[in-house]
Amino acid sequence: MLTAQVGGAAGKGEDASAVTEVAKSQTFDGTPSKVSRFVEACKLYIKIRLRDVPAEEQIQWILSYV
Repeated sequence: MLTAQVGGAAGKGEDASAVTEVAKSQTFDGTPSKVSRFVEACKLYIKIRLRDVPAEEQIQWILSYV
């Protein structure tokens, strides 16, 4: 399930109202019918939380859930 919440704990120097919490993807178990859901969850998380992170680190993050 994909969820997003506004609010939560802010990091150092961040406005608490500007922090967006996004559920991380569940570990992908290889089930073909779950591929689309996994990909969309990864895209959402990257778009909201990792957009300024280099592509190599985004790929490493995705692979940590495979």
